[in-house]
Amino acid sequence: MRKYRGGIAGDSAGTVQTTLTIQIKTINDGKVARNIRATFFISHNKNNMVMKQFGFFAQHVRTAVLCLLLLSLGWQTIGAQETLKHRLPQLPYAMDALAPLMSQETLEYHYGKHLQTYVNNLNNLIKGTPFEEMSLEEIVKKSEGALFNNAAQAWNHAVFFLGFSPKETTVPAVLAERLTRDFGSVEAFKEAFGKAAAGVFGSGWTWLAEDAEGKLVIKSYPNAGNPLPEGLNAIIGIDVWEHSYYIDYRNNRKAYIDAFWKLLDWNVAAKRLKK
Repeated sequence: MRKYRGGIAGDSAGTVQTTLTIQIKTINDGKVARNIRATFFISHNKNNMVMKQFGFFAQHVRTAVLCLLLLSLGWQTIGAQETLKHRLPQLPYAMDALAPLMSQETLEYHYGKHLQTYVNNLNNLIKGTPFEEMSLEEIVKKSEGALFNNAAQAWNHAVFFLGFSPKETTVPAVLAERLTRDFGSVEAFKEAFGKAAAGVFGSGWTWLAEDAEGKLVIKSYPNAGNPLPEGLNAIIGIDVWEHSYYIDYRNNRKAYIDAFWKLLDWNVAAKRLKK
């Protein structure tokens, strides 16, 4: 249980300047979790006071108290966020950088809202469980039910969003050779992958994955499915949940898949190869 205790001590230096000291303690389970103390030097006349510390400007002492209380709550919130195990991945491009193939509005909803919800749910579900100490990949491999769904979607979307580039890229030789070996050519792979993604009924994902022997395979899964539980290494993943493309392409999944190839960062995909 958290309680806030505040104390104010002041001493006046004549009628020109007043020193105001404010102290706020956060008590958590009987222990002091945070102790904030600040001193404000206030110059004032009959009807006006100006605080010179922290850049705050106020007309009376009560505003000083409110400012520090808000600071306390703000620092408390920041501290809580810092303890979260899992967070949104930092995008290597601006939110409008993929437009018009993937609009800023799509990223704001898909990345900023849908993915954030999965991450929030994940953090809440692992609290007080052995999963709290596991990596995201471990959770995906070992969990089931609601925890799997949210963990897998958090992981899936990280792979998805971190695999894009605002500038169209070419396929590195190392990946081109592997795709040609296992699918006949890069174009043959893209055709097979696109067909698999278009054929997913309802919501799901299609992946290019690498098995233990280094063979590349195309795998499709419903809902939050991905290759990790099968012991496969994910190279490329496309989200075919309708919310991933409806803003830009309405129900035209094929157009979305065609645009996906122009956004895909083949260099990132090549670096994901393990064999």
